[in-house]
Amino acid sequence: MAEVKSNVSVALGEDIFKIAVENTPTGVCVTNEHGTFEYVNKAFCELYEYTNEELIGRNFTIVVPDEHKIALQALHDKYIEGIDEVRGEWDVVTKSGKHLTILADAVRVKSFDGRYKKVTFVTDITERRRHEQELQKFYLSIETSSASIVITDSSGGICYSNPSFCKITGYSQEEVIGQNMRIVKSGVHDQQFYKNMWDSISNGKTWRGEICNKNKRGELFWESTIITPIPDRFGKIVNYVAIKNDISEKIDFERLKEDVDRILRHDLKTPLNAIVALPQILKEDDNLTLEQYDYLDHIERSGWRMLKMINSSLDIFKMEEGSYRCSLSPNDLIGISKEVVDSLQSSLQRLGCKIVICCDDRMVTGLDKFVAPTEDTNFYNMISNLLANAIEASPAGSDILVNFKNNSPKTLSITNKSVVPKTIREHFFEKSFLSG
Repeated sequence: MAEVKSNVSVALGEDIFKIAVENTPTGVCVTNEHGTFEYVNKAFCELYEYTNEELIGRNFTIVVPDEHKIALQALHDKYIEGIDEVRGEWDVVTKSGKHLTILADAVRVKSFDGRYKKVTFVTDITERRRHEQELQKFYLSIETSSASIVITDSSGGICYSNPSFCKITGYSQEEVIGQNMRIVKSGVHDQQFYKNMWDSISNGKTWRGEICNKNKRGELFWESTIITPIPDRFGKIVNYVAIKNDISEKIDFERLKEDVDRILRHDLKTPLNAIVALPQILKEDDNLTLEQYDYLDHIERSGWRMLKMINSSLDIFKMEEGSYRCSLSPNDLIGISKEVVDSLQSSLQRLGCKIVICCDDRMVTGLDKFVAPTEDTNFYNMISNLLANAIEASPAGSDILVNFKNNSPKTLSITNKSVVPKTIREHFFEKSFLSG
């Protein structure tokens, strides 16, 4: 009776084992010493898109890419001989030709006839591998980013810093990991500044602003900073990510602009006011010749023009930053061009050149006007620079043509007889590019 119970128990155990193996989500196969499939479970068939009948009696390399068949068959043979096979990840191919990545574990078992067989357990890790590769790309992009990136815990303790953070702060990763972000606090900002920042990020909001920090050597630097809170799956904030770009040069540039603006608007305007006022006083003298009057009038107009240029000194900075806003008004461009030509007479006489102003291909007279919406000071500066360059580049004794045309839209062309040097043709519109 005991023997009957024992046999029943063994049979029951075998049935449970078969049911478990057949229904496990892990692919299971058994191959003989030659690598021939003797058993495959349902998950294995579904993974490789074959039926049980299509696999049993076939060599396992049916699911191996051609370029790996010989190598994996050799590994199988060595494993059957008793050489341990390392658990590994392998590229396989399904019946439809789809390539997958699997994680394979194997067990060598001895059958009743004394021959060894290989039981292999396979798990599809294709998606996991893809996510790992994406994470690797993401990690490399952070590691190589020129932006300073730091991750902290919810209290500001540093968990990670990329090389750019270490470079700008002067601290190594070993020195900052576990330290609080206060390690780079400069003392420039008051407590209210930091309170506002923490109130924002601790409530789940992204904070943006400019922060002055201090590096290991005690030097100050400015950063444009974005701090984003990272919640866990329950919504609790567990980390903060800060992405920061060094804007020290921008801050220095803004300070320089302020200094230049102060010099132009205050230090230079005082003597210029006197220069403008003096011709006005002298022109009241009834004994002036017409030529003397014209000289004084030219000095006065040049002074006023210089004052306008000083008052608009910040326009260039705004243009370079993209924050400039035009303020157009109708102006007679022929009249402005004549003023420019008068201011360039010394250069024209030195080279024996002449500037001819035309309108619709006809030389202008004293009555001609060409009115267009412009900013008079900026137009004056533009055509003054263009004509000055044209004079310097023109052969001695040649004419420079300025031609206004009432097309739609209205156009202005400046033509001289010289050729633009090859060395600067590709750089023609670059700022301050010179040849020779």
